Amino acid sequence: MKKKIVILSIIIISAVSVSIYAYSRISTMEILGYQVGTEQYTETVSAIGYVDYAGEIVVKAEAAGTVKSMDIQSGDRVSFDEQLLLIDNASALLDYEALEASLAVYEARLEDYSAGYRNAYSSTARQSAVYEEEKNSLLLQLESLDKDMENIRILVEEGIEPPSLLQTYEDEKAALNQSLSTVDARRKALAYPVYADGELKAALSTASVQLRQQEEALKKYTVTSPIDGIVLESYVDAGESVNIGDSLFKIASDSRKYAVVDVDEKYLSSLSVGKTVIVSSSLSASQSDKGVISQISPEVDYETGTIEIKVEILDNKDQYVKNMTVRILITTASIENALVIPQRYLVNDSGLFVMGVDGSNRTVKKPVSVYNTNVENVHITEGLSSGDIILDPAGLEEGTAVTIVLEGDDSL
Repeated sequence: MKKKIVILSIIIISAVSVSIYAYSRISTMEILGYQVGTEQYTETVSAIGYVDYAGEIVVKAEAAGTVKSMDIQSGDRVSFDEQLLLIDNASALLDYEALEASLAVYEARLEDYSAGYRNAYSSTARQSAVYEEEKNSLLLQLESLDKDMENIRILVEEGIEPPSLLQTYEDEKAALNQSLSTVDARRKALAYPVYADGELKAALSTASVQLRQQEEALKKYTVTSPIDGIVLESYVDAGESVNIGDSLFKIASDSRKYAVVDVDEKYLSSLSVGKTVIVSSSLSASQSDKGVISQISPEVDYETGTIEIKVEILDNKDQYVKNMTVRILITTASIENALVIPQRYLVNDSGLFVMGVDGSNRTVKKPVSVYNTNVENVHITEGLSSGDIILDPAGLEEGTAVTIVLEGDDSL
């Protein structure tokens, strides 16, 4: 009898155990879980804008006339000093040739005058030299005569020569002195010519200035490019008349290209000149060219709450043309070895938390702090550790027994 009772007890216990096991299996919820790990956390913001060039110049006419020939059109690439168009310069060229002829006449007149002056000066110099030689000769004769007279005077005093001989020498000396006075007078009366060419020189100078001015004016009839770049617009055609100051072309320097975009002011602290960003055209979503922030507006647009930035495009610049729509991607945060979880695992209900499990595989709330909740994958700053398991919170109550299936795995 006792044996039967023992056997019956074992059967009852087994049945209860099976029932408890079966109930526990029935009441356990299978739930998707995620194992927290560390990775590089990156936040980015994208903005749409347009392509602009480094600068634009409107080329204007500096001479009036009819457009004789056009060498370029809108869309053409031009180099510095390359000819763009030619304005008919026939009248200006005639004026230049007339001034050139006038200058040649004044130069010839001045040359003739200078030659005449040189001849007159040379003749005067030669006459002066002749008078100088004649004077020197008379001075030598006087010197010799004075010596002879001294000897004659002695002889006359001694009675050897008659006094009349001395008088003869006196008369000869007087004649020499008269001749010397005449030579000096002629020499002093000899005047060198004055180089009075002031009027000719003034006329020549004026003609030279006028010719140079007309030469500069002629250059203005040939319109050239002031920069290397792209012709954005052409405002005239061959055969049209233009006046001084009329716009002829708009040329943009495309040596440097920029993406101009508006970014929400809340990202201002993440922006800095020199920061590298990604640029892509609207035509190619997969394109990712390098750019660098070159300018940040000093003020916020109070109506839109945005701030304008300019990004210099560094890669594949030829693929970006003026006013093309572009997108830029700016990294606003980058953290290494960050705890990162999908945003959908967060619960915001009287505080921010995630659902985890305790030692008996029942759900518990775990308060957490997050770097930024407005991104697809969030960075947990407090409340979790690497290796923790968190649960998909959709429809899940605290204290629920769960069986966890991790993302990417069959089960835990």
